[in-house]
Amino acid sequence: MKAKKNEAAKNQLICRYGRARFYEQKRARSEWEAPDKPAYKPNWWVRFHVGGQTWEESAGPMYPVADGLRDVKIWAETVMKTRLEAMRKGKLEEMEALVKGARSVMLDELGRVYMVNVPPGKSDYTKNWQRLKAIFTELTGRHESTVEVSDAVFTRANLLGWVRMRQEHWRRGWAKKGGTPADGWARLRRDLAANRLPEDTTWPKVEDNEELMKVLAKRVFPGVDKTTEMECNTTIKTYLRCAKAVFANAREYLVGLELPDLSEFLEFSVDLRAPEGHREMDAVAVEALQRDAARLQTEEPKVWAWEVIVSWTGARPVTIRGLKGDALTVMPDKSGIITLPAAKGGVPVRVPVDADAVAALLAVGTVDSLLGARHKTEAEEIWRAYNGWLTKHGVTGSLKSYLKRHMRLQQYRDEKGVEVAAAGGGHRTTKMVERKYTQGAKVMPMMAPAKAAS
Repeated sequence: MKAKKNEAAKNQLICRYGRARFYEQKRARSEWEAPDKPAYKPNWWVRFHVGGQTWEESAGPMYPVADGLRDVKIWAETVMKTRLEAMRKGKLEEMEALVKGARSVMLDELGRVYMVNVPPGKSDYTKNWQRLKAIFTELTGRHESTVEVSDAVFTRANLLGWVRMRQEHWRRGWAKKGGTPADGWARLRRDLAANRLPEDTTWPKVEDNEELMKVLAKRVFPGVDKTTEMECNTTIKTYLRCAKAVFANAREYLVGLELPDLSEFLEFSVDLRAPEGHREMDAVAVEALQRDAARLQTEEPKVWAWEVIVSWTGARPVTIRGLKGDALTVMPDKSGIITLPAAKGGVPVRVPVDADAVAALLAVGTVDSLLGARHKTEAEEIWRAYNGWLTKHGVTGSLKSYLKRHMRLQQYRDEKGVEVAAAGGGHRTTKMVERKYTQGAKVMPMMAPAKAAS
C-alpha cells in the first residue's frame, strides 16, 4: 500500500529547513465593528521550529494578512534557512546580535513581553501598558501591531502633539465615558496636522480657499496650554508617568527585547496646570442625591448598597467592586464594621457603620459579593449605574464615584484631623492628604456620612 503524502495545512510551511505556522490574530472584542464579526490584526504572527528551537515573531507590516500567504511563506523560508545555516556554522549568536539590533519591535510585541514578565495579579502593571498603548494609538491612529517602538516614533514632538490632542479632547466635552465620537480621534489628528488645535469656533465662514489661507495666515495657534488649570492635565500626567514605568528598573520586564534608547520619550516632561487638592461635589448636587435616596434604596437596592459603602468608607471603586460578604462584620447591637483591604501600598482599614447601613447591605449581599453581584461583570454594571445616578443629579467629571471618596476623606480631615483622614484613606503616611483632605488609628471613629451644606 502506498504511503500517504504528508502535506502541510494551508497556514503551515514545511520545508528542508524547518516548519512554520502562520496565525491571524483576533483583535479584542471591543474593537469589532459587529459583535458576531471578528476583526483581525493586519499582520501575520509566525511560530517557527528550526533545528530543535522554537520561537515566535511577527511578519510585520511588510507582509499583511490581506495580501495572503504566498509572500510571507517565501520570507519565512528565508528566515529558517538563514537561521539553520548560522546554527550549523556556530554563528547563531553573532547573527542574532546583528538581526536583533536591526529588527523593529512593534508596540503589541512589547506589550506581550511586558505582561508576561510583570508580577501576576497587579492591576497597576496592566494600567501602565494600557496607557502606553493609548498614547501611541491615539497619536498615530494605527493598531499597536503596526506602531514601531523606535526613536523616530517616541519623539518629543509627537508627545507634545498628543498632549495638545488630549487637551482639546477635554475642551470639546469628549472626556466623559462614551463621549468621544466614532471619528473623534481622527478629527483631532487631522486638526493637529493642520495646526488647528485648539479649535477656534470664532473663525469666519470663508468659502474661497485663497481667502481662507489669508485668514489662517493671521492666526497664531498656541501649542500646549500650560497656563489654564484643566482636569485633563491630571490624566495626561498620569498617562505619561505610567507609560514610562513600562521601561522602569533598567527595563527588567522587557527581557529579550532589543530596544533603542528612547531618550526623548523617557526624558519628556511638560509643565501643565492641574487642579490642586481634590474636587468636591457641588452642594446642590449633593442635596439632589439626598432627595432621591429613598427611591434609589427601594428601586435599585444594589446601587444603593454602593452608595452606602462609598459614603461610609470612602473606598475606591476598584475596592468596592471586589468586596466579599465577609468584609461586613455585624455587631450585637446590629451596627457593623466594614473591613477594606490594603490598596496601592497602603494599609487595611476598619470602618464602623450604623444599623441602617448594615440592613441595606444584608438585603443584597452574598458570600461572594457585598454588593450582591453574581459575577465581575455585574459588579461593573452596578458601578456604571451608580455613576449614572450621580450624573443624573448634576455631578460632573469623569471620576464621579471618586468624588464621594474625596467627600468622605475631607469630612474626616475637617472633623477629626489629618491623621484620621489618612487612616480612612488607607494611606501609610499623611503626605497624600495634608494639602488635600486627609495615619494613626486604623479603626475609624463612628461618623455618619456628610450631608449637604444648608
